[in-house]
Amino acid sequence: MDDMTTPLEAPHARFSKMVVPLGLLCVAVLAGILSPADGIGDLFVAAGILGGLFVSVVLINPIAGIIALMGTILLGLPGFLAGAGRLSANNLIGLVLAGMVAIQLCMKRDFWFLRRPQVILLLLICAAFVVSLVRSWHIYIPTASLRKDFTENTLFLMFSRFAFLVMFVNFVKTPRHVTLILFSFLAFTMTVIPSVVYNVVTQGDEEVDVVEKKVDNSRATADISSWGQNANRLAFMCNISIMLIWMFAQIWKAKVVQLVAMPVMLMLAGIVLTTVSRSGFLSLGIVFLFLLFQKGISQAFRFGVVMAIGCCALVFFLVLPPKSSERLLNFSTDQSERTEGWRSTQVRLETKDHAIEVFKGDPLLGVGPGNFRWLHRQLYPYSIAAGRPPHNSYLWAAAEGGFLP
Repeated sequence: MDDMTTPLEAPHARFSKMVVPLGLLCVAVLAGILSPADGIGDLFVAAGILGGLFVSVVLINPIAGIIALMGTILLGLPGFLAGAGRLSANNLIGLVLAGMVAIQLCMKRDFWFLRRPQVILLLLICAAFVVSLVRSWHIYIPTASLRKDFTENTLFLMFSRFAFLVMFVNFVKTPRHVTLILFSFLAFTMTVIPSVVYNVVTQGDEEVDVVEKKVDNSRATADISSWGQNANRLAFMCNISIMLIWMFAQIWKAKVVQLVAMPVMLMLAGIVLTTVSRSGFLSLGIVFLFLLFQKGISQAFRFGVVMAIGCCALVFFLVLPPKSSERLLNFSTDQSERTEGWRSTQVRLETKDHAIEVFKGDPLLGVGPGNFRWLHRQLYPYSIAAGRPPHNSYLWAAAEGGFLP
């Protein structure tokens, strides 16, 4: 690996040795100041000590910061440790890592990562969105006050993803780092699964379906993490977990791994079905096809995939309630009969058509990031989907950023 991609060397090591004791000293001073206070003082002292120790660990090993950042995004932190607004735990961790990148730039004065194709591409996409936003200030002006302006949040997400990519490129150096990060991602995802299984067995707590506008406790969800509480996202993450387990089963050839992998993958496939997510159902089919026709896998594993498909078919026909099965098969573009899940399908169809029309109206630069929702409500006020974003990332990006992104 060339010199441009090597980790922080001697200068960074010396900096870390100086900063760690200074950071701990600051934490001790903070503890002394806040310790006389009752209640909230103790909480701040505890948070300060944990934060100081964490910063020390990240300064020594940035991969720990990348993993912690993923963990706070996927699982969050309890109570006041999670923070609020922009002052959240994952944003603070991101600031620590961004500060380390800044230190590296000051010491080495080498912007080598800007020559990476991934960074160049994302930087060009961000630039196109900024140009689209500036132009939209003069063209797309709401006729009424907005219920909520999504522009600021969209820009924050865009630049935070660019910052994460820069951190990832700077600190993830070896295949071992990649394996560790993927394993951590799988571990964070699997942490949510026991809650899902418990809710399925006990029929779960009542969940409000934001699309159907009614209480629905027939779909598997988790009580942990925001994505676990959304059936569609839960199905998506389960499919990703199946692929990650398959990957680790190919890397680690131990028999115990092979024996554990197949039942866990089968359990995750069953959870996908119980979420009654049509996108998850289709993705599961693609996952099974991928596993079935992979080259170089053993006949035993291939037979196991066939058996898993058979088990999922039995769950579909014998275990799932009729309404759930009807919803999973509802892909028709004609929802006049209002079968199970018709409203959700109709919303997706209309937002897709409307996003295409918005894109056709301004195909080069789009309507500006964060402007689709209010413009959609303004153009189609009587639509069942008025004000909703399209359930298609490509169409959404094309409508708000034009052809370039």
